[in-house]
Amino acid sequence: MKPTQPSFLQAMMLMMLSVGLISHVLIIPALLSSAKRDAWISVLLSAGPYLLFTLMLAYVSRFLQHQTLHEWLTSHLGKPLGMLFRVGNSLFFSVRDLLHSA
Repeated sequence: MKPTQPSFLQAMMLMMLSVGLISHVLIIPALLSSAKRDAWISVLLSAGPYLLFTLMLAYVSRFLQHQTLHEWLTSHLGKPLGMLFRVGNSLFFSVRDLLHSA
């Protein structure tokens, strides 16, 4: 099989994922050390947003039907609005990750 290089989008997503993982590796131990015996409350508080996110993800994936998000946005919003939405999302997540990693 011929090896392929990751696309720019895949490389950016990998970098954002690594920033998120590093943040969790640094933040969770600090949270647990400061919360002590009450750390279980943070698990209960995060269960609701996690469930909501999972349900939203399942809802969106049902409409994609084996298309990438880029293809789906372009086909439903048109090429200019799809591109604007993608660029806006990329900027939002890039800035958010840069601010949280600093």
